[in-house]
Amino acid sequence: MERLLRRLEVDPAKVRTPGVSDSVSGPIFSASVDFDGTLRHVMEPGSVANLLKANATVILNRFHRADDSYFELVERVGEDRGCEVSANAYLSVAGSRSFGWHYDTHDVVALQLTGEKRWKFAERATTAPAPGDWGVGKVIPAQSSREIDTCPGDALLIPRGLWHDTSTTSATPSLHISISLFALTFDRLVKPATEVL
Repeated sequence: MERLLRRLEVDPAKVRTPGVSDSVSGPIFSASVDFDGTLRHVMEPGSVANLLKANATVILNRFHRADDSYFELVERVGEDRGCEVSANAYLSVAGSRSFGWHYDTHDVVALQLTGEKRWKFAERATTAPAPGDWGVGKVIPAQSSREIDTCPGDALLIPRGLWHDTSTTSATPSLHISISLFALTFDRLVKPATEVL
């Protein structure tokens, strides 16, 4: 994690901070609103520590572009699986806010690097988000929900469409990398062929 923070000081990255208002993040760095209502920022030195103090979950989108070893991992997995792959880093402290109950439209492999995280899963939800909310919304999990705790070194597969919520359970910050595997769609299959024509 120290290496990641040092890299951010030198090479600012775009981040998202769900659950944190403009009043907290506005003075720290510039921001824009993302498709699901979360803030997207451009990092400045010292901003990560300030956001963690405000109980934000700091999400480094396409983290693999800032780390050679993860870039290579993403490239190899993409070649092996024949699909688009990316990696996001999630840094959070106990009591931090995140997306809440949601699902992803792609498969995810979560790699826990430091700290501990609790993952709650529900096979279905009793309420669903409005159309266009991209799987994020005020969701009450079904009674069949289950929990899994991850520790450093653990890997967890989260299939697309599975409702989940997370919380940091360790006294130390949690850092996990989400490897996203995007399914091969007709558009992705046809695009290279049309570019040749």
